[in-house]
Amino acid sequence: MTMDSPQEQLDFVPLVERPDAIAQVARWWCDEWGLPGCHQSFEAYVGELASLELDDLPFHLLALSEAGTLGVATLKGQSALYGLFPDSRYWLSGVYVPPALRRKGIASALCLKMIDVARTKGAQSLHLVTEALDGGLYADIGWEPIRRVQVDNLDLLAMVRSL
Repeated sequence: MTMDSPQEQLDFVPLVERPDAIAQVARWWCDEWGLPGCHQSFEAYVGELASLELDDLPFHLLALSEAGTLGVATLKGQSALYGLFPDSRYWLSGVYVPPALRRKGIASALCLKMIDVARTKGAQSLHLVTEALDGGLYADIGWEPIRRVQVDNLDLLAMVRSL
């Protein structure tokens, strides 16, 4: 798959509108980052994702094409880093595209679409943290570095994008 203009070739749909994709998204996230500590099991995690409401945070957005579900991103209202960034109300997280589909513009398109979602929620800025200490794709699409932080022995870069 080659994507010259990802925004024209992708559809963006809230995860709550595609319950058939919930288990796949949970599997992607667990395989990439592990089961969230607040869940006893994978099934409990899937159950939580299935119980979310459309207008609530966290808000999960899927990138879809005729080929199926290509990626996901999350808009959160709080972060584990809240203490370091108390004025940071909206956070982009959980941006995931399967390895075989990376470097095709899908993650960038998801992030840019999530900016629109954040604006509809009244966000003035959108924060994130990344393991890419040079900012990776986020720097390429307009996020600015704030500072490096360490969380659970991981060096991360906190970034912000004004909306």
